[in-house]
Amino acid sequence: MAFTENQIMNFKNSENDYPTAHIKPEAVKVFWTKYTKPASCLKRPNRWFDNIHVKRSECSACCSTAFSAVAPLKVDYNRKEYEVYHPTGGWQFLFVGDCPASASCTSGTCQRDDDYHTWILVVDEDMDYVPQLRFIPISYPRYCKCVNSS
Repeated sequence: MAFTENQIMNFKNSENDYPTAHIKPEAVKVFWTKYTKPASCLKRPNRWFDNIHVKRSECSACCSTAFSAVAPLKVDYNRKEYEVYHPTGGWQFLFVGDCPASASCTSGTCQRDDDYHTWILVVDEDMDYVPQLRFIPISYPRYCKCVNSS
């Protein structure tokens, strides 16, 4: 989908976000999952999983996150299902973060943050050119955060 300059400028002041695709949970290939412990503010972790978690949590009472390398196979976008394009011998993949069942924090409840956006290449049979591919924006969970329950 292409946006006009006015539409793009209107996103800045909009209460609503631009339309994004969402991964169909039943249509993913999971390569691996790694669980992180809640970040510690006293020592700087050196793994990229923990670095992201420390930056996002700002050393509050944090939740552990289950990071997975996943390749979405299908996504929903504007009430239509699209097949995600994967070249022969390759994959488009995302690092998805979710709350494991055991995730807890002292000042609230652990919830996944679904506000991470990127672009993904999909097959669009409505396109009148070859190859029938286009990029669409996709949102997905990136980490588990502690949300104040009061």
